Amino acid sequence: MRLVKIPMENKKKLRKRPKKSVGSAKQHKTKKINSSTQIVSKKSALLQTSGKAEFRKSKGEEPLACPQRKTRKKGKRFKPQNSLSKKKQVGRSKQRFKELLLVFSMTLITCLFVSSFLFEIYRVNGYSMVPTLRDRDLVLLKKNKSVQRFDLVLIKRGNTYQIRRVIGLPKEDIQYINDSLYVNGEMVVERFLINQINEAQQSGGNFTKDFNLIDISGASKIPEEAYFVLADNREYSSDSRDYGLVSENQIIGVITINFSDLKT
Repeated sequence: MRLVKIPMENKKKLRKRPKKSVGSAKQHKTKKINSSTQIVSKKSALLQTSGKAEFRKSKGEEPLACPQRKTRKKGKRFKPQNSLSKKKQVGRSKQRFKELLLVFSMTLITCLFVSSFLFEIYRVNGYSMVPTLRDRDLVLLKKNKSVQRFDLVLIKRGNTYQIRRVIGLPKEDIQYINDSLYVNGEMVVERFLINQINEAQQSGGNFTKDFNLIDISGASKIPEEAYFVLADNREYSSDSRDYGLVSENQIIGVITINFSDLKT
């Protein structure tokens, strides 16, 4: 077997590439670890600087400027309308209650003021209107109501007040014949006195004595703005048969409600 000598130059070309050593891989790993530690150290440094800044704020010193961290200015937080404090809500409710109370009192005063010109409460005195009204009864008087036949009216005669029933209206002829009322020649039934009239006739008398307008006033008809009034208790009371006709100015108002009837 023959051996062939290879020159030195060719030997250099045939050299194999050196394998990577274990130490180089370790160095690469250490580089990565060092870079991560550098990041952690930077973060810790930022935290330390922020902590120092807060510590200096508590002492009243100016904090160190940190260029890597942007500070946000604290603004006023928006408070919605529903987040009012309890004290404000209580104050507002009290104010509203005062306003409502003021409005209610003003309306009540105005109603009483107006009603004083329209209505009046009157207490009956005496037995002239029995059985319709009795002594000490409370009645409501309406002042601006128009007067109709058989209305109960309050009359002022001098310094005295009387309640009487309207029988004759202006421009009418009035007369009683055998306990029957005739207005302009036509009979008008007094239903509110039927029981009293029947009792009087059963005993042989009349509840209302016969009369005519000419014998009382000297006129055949009632003049304008005048009325003929009678009491319900006609045997024991005074009325137009005694003191004549009543003028419209003497009538204060018409009785609309008897409060004693409402109790029963």
